[in-house]
Amino acid sequence: SGLADWVLQSLSRGMLQDYARTAVVYHAAADDKASVEQMVRQREPCNVGMERRYDPDVLEAKFGYRFGAYAQSTKEKLMPNIAIYCRTPLYVGGVSVDVHVINSVPYLFDVASEPDYRYFFPMEDAKWAELVLRMKRLWSIIFECARHLSLKTIFLPDLGGSTSSNLLAAPRDFARLREESLPAVHALYAEVHVRPMPELSWIFSDEGKAELSQSLFMNEWNPWSFVGNGGVESASGLAAASALPVLCWPMTNPFLRYQAVSFPFETADVAKTSSATPAEAKPPPVIQEAKPPPPPPATQQEPADLLGMAVANGAASEASASPKETPELPQQQRQAADLLDLHDLQGPDLGALLGDQPQPVPAPN
Repeated sequence: SGLADWVLQSLSRGMLQDYARTAVVYHAAADDKASVEQMVRQREPCNVGMERRYDPDVLEAKFGYRFGAYAQSTKEKLMPNIAIYCRTPLYVGGVSVDVHVINSVPYLFDVASEPDYRYFFPMEDAKWAELVLRMKRLWSIIFECARHLSLKTIFLPDLGGSTSSNLLAAPRDFARLREESLPAVHALYAEVHVRPMPELSWIFSDEGKAELSQSLFMNEWNPWSFVGNGGVESASGLAAASALPVLCWPMTNPFLRYQAVSFPFETADVAKTSSATPAEAKPPPVIQEAKPPPPPPATQQEPADLLGMAVANGAASEASASPKETPELPQQQRQAADLLDLHDLQGPDLGALLGDQPQPVPAPN
């Protein structure tokens, strides 16, 4: 399994519930809600450049689908772009810290078979203008999340340096895409600072720890897989060293909430030109507060742990579990691994990143 032992044990012991309740799915208000929910739930264990590193037959047998919901994108229409925020424990080398993370999905241009490439190419003027506009949405959601949580700093990865933008060539490369989208959005959030993503070791340094409570880290996700992509992403190491995979999937986190964001700069007059910026439309994006999730049915009022709720809510598992009972730990580990069925094929060596090996289970605070 691509899940660390401490994640499995924390999940089974109910130690992640406080973190799970912070999880929020952000999406554009214009998106179809059913499609958004499908994008959140119907994820693949591992997808790297359209190479699916899992058995579709097993996935279909357990959950009723073979491929991620993004496969429903066409050359005429893309499935919704989503982002998921949560607070998560980050655990490496025997040290645990809490971090604010938003998992955002840049558009993928790594291989020509990606739906994003097929939708936007050939990259004519109108398509470029739409891509710039969509990136403004992505940045706006990140900044709005930071403002909503009163966080002062956003740490952004170098998306232009990742494989996701391989086929965006000059003069319309990722550097230009970022320049035409990010500064205009940042101007609407002058109180928020933007800094490059630090090394994982910095987060655990004294300097890093002092800033964590006021910082939001963007984790580069993709539209196909579970957060973490089975251990093969991202370069930051955030997903592999955290509980993000189980906190950001409704089958292991029944507390996920949804928030729709309206973008005033998406009016027809503004959207039709590539030079349009959010500053040309006021006010800034507006969060439409989602209603809290409904309470569980009476039989699930006092679940023993998150895993019990996930199984009770219909997650496929070879071993059944009552939501009111706490199975033995080894059984719960098998259930959690069964739910995600992640495979750590090329996972980052976190020990090499910090010069130390992760310990099996963090001690409770």
